[in-house]
Amino acid sequence: MLSVSLANATDLIAQREYLRDAAGTLTVQEVSQLDFESATPILTKGYSHAAHWLRITVLPSKEKNIELRIRPTYLDEITLYYPDPRNPALWIKRVTGDKYSYENRDRNASSLGFIVPASSEIKTYYLRLQTSSSALLHVQALPPAEARISDLRQDIFMMIYLGFMLWITFWAVEDFVRRPDRLTGFFIIYQVVYFSYALAITGHIAPFIPSYLAWINDSITSFLVLTNVFVSILFYYGLFALYSPPKILLRPLIVLCIFFPLAVYGLMHGYATEVLRANAQVVLIAAVLFISLAYAATKDATPSRITLRVICSLQTISLILSMFPLLGWVSATEWNLSATLIHGLISALLMYFILHKRSTAITKTAKQAKASLQLAEQALMFERQKRDEQSYFMAMITHELKTPLSVIRMSLDAMQVKNPLKKYTDQAVLDVSNIIDSCAQIDKLDGNSIPVSKRSCNVGLIMGELRQELGYKDRVKILAEDVEEIRTDRFLLRVVFKNLLENAVRYSPTNSLVNVRISWKRDIQPKHICVTVENEMLASNTPEIDKVFDKYYRAPGAKRYTGFGLGLYISRTIVSLLGGELIAEIEDRKIIFRVCLTT
Repeated sequence: MLSVSLANATDLIAQREYLRDAAGTLTVQEVSQLDFESATPILTKGYSHAAHWLRITVLPSKEKNIELRIRPTYLDEITLYYPDPRNPALWIKRVTGDKYSYENRDRNASSLGFIVPASSEIKTYYLRLQTSSSALLHVQALPPAEARISDLRQDIFMMIYLGFMLWITFWAVEDFVRRPDRLTGFFIIYQVVYFSYALAITGHIAPFIPSYLAWINDSITSFLVLTNVFVSILFYYGLFALYSPPKILLRPLIVLCIFFPLAVYGLMHGYATEVLRANAQVVLIAAVLFISLAYAATKDATPSRITLRVICSLQTISLILSMFPLLGWVSATEWNLSATLIHGLISALLMYFILHKRSTAITKTAKQAKASLQLAEQALMFERQKRDEQSYFMAMITHELKTPLSVIRMSLDAMQVKNPLKKYTDQAVLDVSNIIDSCAQIDKLDGNSIPVSKRSCNVGLIMGELRQELGYKDRVKILAEDVEEIRTDRFLLRVVFKNLLENAVRYSPTNSLVNVRISWKRDIQPKHICVTVENEMLASNTPEIDKVFDKYYRAPGAKRYTGFGLGLYISRTIVSLLGGELIAEIEDRKIIFRVCLTT
């Protein structure tokens, strides 16, 4: 491979001259009489309907034949003219191009060309180029051995090139299977399209097309040129969207994508030259947008914005170097004959770098997430175990304390003590029992183990029963509208109302009234029932209204009363469990608790 790459072809062309046939109607006899201008080694005339004539002067050779090796391979039609040795007044005509059958070509190679008889004298040949693609033409007159070496060098380069591109594609497919990612999916599609495009423009599809369908080779190549640009823009749209650039710069990429179906339509209706010229201009517009989007990015992603900017700058340089000669704006060099392939390689490497960085970051994030999930599961398991132990302890201690309290209560009743201390003893036993009940309720609420059994019940009757049971007949005033029954858990609702009534009586001035209002809100759907418990506050017992429902919170003036600060926390939790709302507010030295439940 090293020896082949170092081989230098001896070009026998002594002089190149150019003539433009704007109408494309001149014959070789007419052209041979006209003046030509000196031409560069590589003809660079952009996209045009004109015919381009190249007159070459070939040096003498001792070989039997010489080969005119022509690149690039995607040129539509190249016609060779040279005088017939047997009758100089006549011209021999031969044709090649990607519209013509591979089997009928002079040279069975990936590059185009002709095999012509060598001569001991200087000979002149005329080449007429007519193509819908860019008029980029490079002709060499080589001895057969050197022509084969040049073709071999090109084929080895393509083997390495395509192998490397396939490797990147297989990496992307494997990465996508392991971690599906939209950007990687776009890249796989891009690589498949570009691989096909590279085969087409280098003439490696032509051998597989039957001779009777030879014309389709040119159409396939043009279609792949358009598709390659379209898929590239889609990929970069997905990439730049990750960096949140201004939409005013991102949306034009979508507008450029709209060009694809229009271009395919134009291609199908015979406007290949116009379509391909516009496609090259779209590439340049996209290059400017790419670099603008990279520098306008507002959000960091993987890779970093700095890396993205460097990559897009390299992309822009590569695109300009490959597109300007195709448009005929600058003269082409040997490098430009493979510029599209080199640009594809640069793009693939840069995209690979981007996706590899993203894949590494995603893998690292996934590992961290997995580790965090495992830690969370362990913490949850520990918390569940702790919760179970706490529930078991609460159940045990509730049972163990309730039993002796019942014995004490029964003993006091049996003794029939009339001493004033009996009242305080009974109250103390009741307070301890209430505290135990509250702790048991808290445990069940925190463990989400309280079942809700809804059935029809009357809120007014529940309030009346509690007022009677608690001995608050003189302290609690109930104002109730003509209310309907609602479906809720009667037992849990009693717990809520009992806590609210006990708090209202306990933390209000002696002999003050506690007002309970029960009303309907029928003007909203679903209908609501609202229960309001209102009482005056002690001067020394003004709570912080935003903390009254916090667990264990007690107002400064409440310290002289028994309790853990659990009643209101339990009440709000139960109301939420029943699908309602419990709120508190202070107005004119009065505290108001409002329970709202749907019917």
